[in-house]
Amino acid sequence: MIQRRSISWGSLIGGLGLIMLGLVLLIDRSDNFLPDFIQRYWAILLIASGVWNMITRLRFKEDAWAGMDYGTGLYVIRHRRQQRTRWWVAIVLLIAGAFCLWASLTPSANIAAGPIITIILGTLFVLRSFL
Repeated sequence: MIQRRSISWGSLIGGLGLIMLGLVLLIDRSDNFLPDFIQRYWAILLIASGVWNMITRLRFKEDAWAGMDYGTGLYVIRHRRQQRTRWWVAIVLLIAGAFCLWASLTPSANIAAGPIITIILGTLFVLRSFL
């Protein structure tokens, strides 16, 4: 019997969002249509996403609750399904966001890999959503 896994919609939507953000930033490198504020501080979105993943992971540590089962009237202890988010996702987002923020705020570094890193991260998250 083949077990089917469902798609992780959060990872899929987040990955597609990262790909779109990376593409917009990559296009902006040549056209400069985004405001200067966004060009400098866009990496805060990656950092915020990493913090959100950490908070979500910590919140789901409390996975047991007890109460009446309304179908049978018995007192039961149930476990919530553990969230699939792993710590490495949050850590990768935080590190990539910090690196991209540093690179965008330090013009002397002359590093323009932020959009490419964002597109790669988005692609990995999209692929992860199907696994």
